[in-house]
Amino acid sequence: MARLMPYSYWLEGLRRALLPGHSDSFFAGIGNRELLTILGLTTLGMTILGFGIFYYLERLAKSRGLIDMITEH
Repeated sequence: MARLMPYSYWLEGLRRALLPGHSDSFFAGIGNRELLTILGLTTLGMTILGFGIFYYLERLAKSRGLIDMITEH
């Protein structure tokens, strides 16, 4: 699951920038250029997934009449 999250790659890049020569076994076979590529792709994927979920749930709320509903609180 951690390999799907951009946060993991961002933290590894930050770790490499602050502690040169330090490498975690989780990312042992990944170079810096590959790390940035994977970071970009996972970020793009999560952004598309997030917008897709938001669009679906917004349409669901509109179809149920939950948007612009007056609650009188």
